[in-house]
Amino acid sequence: MLVANQEPRLDIHQPGDTTKAELLFELLEEYGMTFLPWQKLVLRRWLAEDDEGRFVNLDCGLSVPRQNGKTEILVARIIYGIIFRKAEGLFTAQKQKTADVVRRRVQDFFYENQYEEIFNLLTPQFRRKPRNYDFIEFVNGARYSFNTRTRLGGLGTTNDDLICDEAADMTDDHQATLIPTVSAAKSKNPQIIYAGTPPMAMTVGEVFSRVRKQIITGKAGCWTEWSVERLTDKNDVSAWYETNPSLDTFLLRNAIEAEARSLAADDFNRMRLGWWSGVEDKRAIQQKEWDALYT
Repeated sequence: MLVANQEPRLDIHQPGDTTKAELLFELLEEYGMTFLPWQKLVLRRWLAEDDEGRFVNLDCGLSVPRQNGKTEILVARIIYGIIFRKAEGLFTAQKQKTADVVRRRVQDFFYENQYEEIFNLLTPQFRRKPRNYDFIEFVNGARYSFNTRTRLGGLGTTNDDLICDEAADMTDDHQATLIPTVSAAKSKNPQIIYAGTPPMAMTVGEVFSRVRKQIITGKAGCWTEWSVERLTDKNDVSAWYETNPSLDTFLLRNAIEAEARSLAADDFNRMRLGWWSGVEDKRAIQQKEWDALYT
């Protein structure tokens, strides 16, 4: 019987103290959130600290096939920033729907929780406000915003946490605007997280691919990846279980069977098997050239 693989093919990180990660798991499990081993592994990498309580992995990347439960990891990381770090944080995504989904999941943890002490972490103002604001504030000083990326988005803000979801669509202009927002982090302990799936033929991929290359070739940072190393037969069921850590839990096998029947081999490999094909080098028009047409 095949079992979903909980260990990433690429697991590059600096080791550190994961005590706070374990405290986070205890807290969230007490309040109704549970995690698979692979999700805990990722969070331990991100939250590892040195002897002074600073992150040992300042730049972190996660590449995992779709629908495996990446969003739950990001929600947990945001809750950690709010409760443990009193952080000013920014979650960004390419699509408004994604930013809204993550915002609602974070809000629901505080609004829908049966325990009053969790609800009371919200500022009095936010206990009364409608829940469609793109940010949320807390009595400990934490504040988290949820936005889509634009060429100028993020200007004028200062953040301790910067989380970039749907990172395969992130452009150089997005990165150039967002990175400086953590350079004056009040915590003096900033962290940047890139998360997504490998770039498809129609996506940009320039930033996500560059971050991946820099980390796996020796630059300090953390990169966690479930993937096949080379193009694989899409009907190889063992490869499905090797690269999809939530298969038969969050992810349904019959859904993958349908994808294998309908998708081209290269698209299936990128989306479902985490294959990095180097499509970022095949883009006919680079982002700066495209943007110049509109300036």
